Amino acid sequence: MMFDSPFDAWHKSTRSDAGGCVEVSANTDRTLIGVRDTTHRTGGTLSFSIADWRGFIVEAKHGVFDR
Repeated sequence: MMFDSPFDAWHKSTRSDAGGCVEVSANTDRTLIGVRDTTHRTGGTLSFSIADWRGFIVEAKHGVFDR
C-alpha cells in the first residue's frame, strides 16, 4: 500500500559512502525529521521529533556513538 509522505526534500550527507547512506528530510511544518535508507527509499522512513533529532546530533558530534 502506498501513501503520501509528509517529507519531500530529501538530503544525503556529502560524507555518505557507497555502502552506508541515509537521507534526511523535515516535514512541511518542521515538527518531524524523517530518515530513510538511500539504497532502499521505498523501504520505510523513521520519524523523530525535532528535539530528539537535535539530541542525536549533539551526541554524535561528541562521539557518543563512535566505536
